Amino acid sequence: MNSNLSLVVETPGSQNYNIASDNLLAYNALITVCKGVYDSVGRTINASIAGHCCNRGYDNMHEVIFGVPIRLPVNATNTYDVTDRFPSGSWKVYYENHNRTGFLSDAQYGDVAAYTGLEQEREGHHTAALHETLLLNWMYDGHGIRDDVFRFSNKPEEHGIYQTFKSALYLLALAKTDQNIPSALVSTVQSMQSSDGGFHTGYDANGNYSMTQENVETTSIAMFALVSLPNSCSWFCSYWYLVLIPIGALLLGAGLFYGRIRSRNLSIKPRLALLLLPWPVSLSS
Repeated sequence: MNSNLSLVVETPGSQNYNIASDNLLAYNALITVCKGVYDSVGRTINASIAGHCCNRGYDNMHEVIFGVPIRLPVNATNTYDVTDRFPSGSWKVYYENHNRTGFLSDAQYGDVAAYTGLEQEREGHHTAALHETLLLNWMYDGHGIRDDVFRFSNKPEEHGIYQTFKSALYLLALAKTDQNIPSALVSTVQSMQSSDGGFHTGYDANGNYSMTQENVETTSIAMFALVSLPNSCSWFCSYWYLVLIPIGALLLGAGLFYGRIRSRNLSIKPRLALLLLPWPVSLSS
C-alpha cells in the first residue's frame, strides 16, 4: 500500500492505482473477510477514497459482491483520471464507473453474467438469478470460463487464458444461489494463490499461471468467493463441546468396567487406546 495515497497498487511494481475495482474490493475484503486482522487497513483505504472522490469507490458493478445494489442491465464503462484529486507523485489514479451509454452482454462476458446473477439474487429474483448461472454453466468447460474474451480477444493475456476472477465469480454466484459447486472449480481457484498470498490473474488448461501476475482485483474476488463456500464443519465448530459428552461417557464407562475387572483379580488389558483415536471429522477452512 502506498502510504502517501493510502491506496493499494494494481499489480506489484506498477504505478497505477484503480479506485474501482481494486481499492473498492480491497477495502471491503480487508474489513469483512479479514475482520480483526487487517480491518484497520481496509478502513484507511476507505477513508482515503471517501476523502478525495468517487462515491466510496462504487462503480455500479463490483459492489454487488458485498450486497450493495447495482442497476441492471450493467452499463458500459467510463474511465476517469482522478490523479489530481490525490497527493501528487509519480503515480496515476483512475476511477472506472459503469455509467456509459450502452450495456454489457451477459451472454458474452462471464463476469457480467455473474454480477447480474448476484444482483438478481439480492433482489429476491431467484429464477432470474438461476438464468445467469445457467449461462455460466454453459461457459464453464471444467477448467474455467470460456466467454467471448477467452475466445476472441486480441490481447495475449486474455486470448485462450482463463481469468481467475471469472472462475471465482462463478463460484460465488453458485454459492449465493445455493447451487452445486464443482470441486474442480474450488480447487482451481485455490491453486491460483501464490506463496505470498496473492492470486494470479489467469491460467491455461493445465493450471499453469506463470504467464500472469497477481493483482488486487483477482485476489479480493477470490477471497470473497472462497469464504462463501458452505462450511462443512459449521455444526462441529458451533457445538464442538457436545462431542465431548459421548467421549466422556465412553471413557467413564470403560474406567468403571476396568476397575471392576481388576477388583476380581482378572488379568486383562482393555484397549482404552481405541477410544482415544481421532474421530473422522472433516474440517474445512
